[in-house]
Amino acid sequence: MTSTARGLRGREPEAADNDRKIVIAAAEVLSRNPRAPMSEVAVRAGVGQGSLYRRYRGKNDLVRSLCLTGMAEARELVQEYLPRVRRGPEGFVRFMHRYLDSPASILFGLAGQVASEAELVDAADATHAALGEVLAAAGYLRPGLTAIDLALVVTLHARPMFGEPARDRELAHRYLQLALDGMLDTDPDTDTAAPPGRAPTREENLDHWTAGGS
Repeated sequence: MTSTARGLRGREPEAADNDRKIVIAAAEVLSRNPRAPMSEVAVRAGVGQGSLYRRYRGKNDLVRSLCLTGMAEARELVQEYLPRVRRGPEGFVRFMHRYLDSPASILFGLAGQVASEAELVDAADATHAALGEVLAAAGYLRPGLTAIDLALVVTLHARPMFGEPARDRELAHRYLQLALDGMLDTDPDTDTAAPPGRAPTREENLDHWTAGGS
């Protein structure tokens, strides 16, 4: 979660730590079952349900916070890794693997679990703009890739496979690496073909979120 410029006082460090635990727990639980109850998130986070409900009025509020936090962290990762991305493919690959490990990696699977609103749409547009900066900096990628492509490649590999978190994470990074190898333009002297099919559009992405939202 984004750190503040000033020092935390009193019980603020404990509260910030609990908030972070809840965000991570929510990402882990909801990536496996988007319809999991709040009680399951509380158990995974190691906090009482009363503490969870004092922070979030209900599941919509929790998922909304998770979405905003995840997108903010994705933008922070972009700013952290842009200089490395500009230096070469290794920086891009490292950025994508860090993206996979962030709460942002599971967001697309939460569509329909939270009401779409202007703040979320604005945050999504800002995040896609930041990912567009990554594409602009990575001149060694094959043509035809978009910011939403980057987000969805990560999302697809963040989905649970066998239900054992450590093994699922290991396999997620394995298959993400295979996908990234296919995104790099390894021979600059040869015209590399764009990926087949049309890239997803912003409208398709928003429709995915609003179709199930209430």
